[in-house]
Amino acid sequence: LINGVFDLLHGGHIEIIEEAKNHCDILIVALNSDKSTSKIKGKERPLIGENERIRIISAIEDVDFVTIFDEDTASNTLKIIRPNLHFKGSEYRGKTLPEKKTNQKYRIKTILLGGKKINSTTDIINKIKGI
Repeated sequence: LINGVFDLLHGGHIEIIEEAKNHCDILIVALNSDKSTSKIKGKERPLIGENERIRIISAIEDVDFVTIFDEDTASNTLKIIRPNLHFKGSEYRGKTLPEKKTNQKYRIKTILLGGKKINSTTDIINKIKGI
């Protein structure tokens, strides 16, 4: 399972989805709902609504299933699905994962993917705004 907002899909998203699929047979993407995205990213987000984000993520060949969650973190989704692996992006290197306790409790192995983060939706928004 990999989780996130996946608002403006970019190369970094594709890279970690492809890399995640190389580690597993079935890849589930858990998307933050519009409600949880606004709570953690601000009232102007998401730019792309959850139904369209589900449709876009579902179209990626490496993605087997998509689910959505309303909470700030994917902990409840991880408790329900209990995947063997939980993938997170490289931006979490050296940081405490929000789902760390859940992953430990249910023996879900965390794998950090991707190299140095070179792009984000926020970066793209700022570039468009000329910031």
